[in-house]
Amino acid sequence: MKDFFVKLFWFFVNPAMEFYWFIFRPKTKGVKCIIKWQDKILFVRLNYAHKGWTVPGGGVGKNESFEEAVRREVKEEVDITLGEVKMFREYVTTQQYKIDTVRCFLSKVENSYFKIDNLEIAEAKWSSITDIPKPHRLGLVEFLSYIKD
Repeated sequence: MKDFFVKLFWFFVNPAMEFYWFIFRPKTKGVKCIIKWQDKILFVRLNYAHKGWTVPGGGVGKNESFEEAVRREVKEEVDITLGEVKMFREYVTTQQYKIDTVRCFLSKVENSYFKIDNLEIAEAKWSSITDIPKPHRLGLVEFLSYIKD
């Protein structure tokens, strides 16, 4: 029953947000984080938007730095407290009608523990970089090519 209400929530909220972005074209900031454990990457599948596999991330708050945002988003989505984070890329996208500046981070963790937030995340799993879950977010393979070790 809970899954039904989560899907119903996103059924109404996501189109409303996209309509707002289409009309007003706001400038936003976002973060993405590649989380590595051993030779695996943590992938999440969203309950909203594209619903494909991607890496944890989200929006940057008004008085929040990019690093604070990536730590908060990862904690909220998968209950992981990040240690050292390293920014490796920044890009701007208008894919969802907003002008979104996104900074990408890399962090390594010592264990495989995670716990998903069921409102935003449908499921999560550790996979090798050569075995990216399908269907995955377009551009994810290119995004992951930026990490070297």
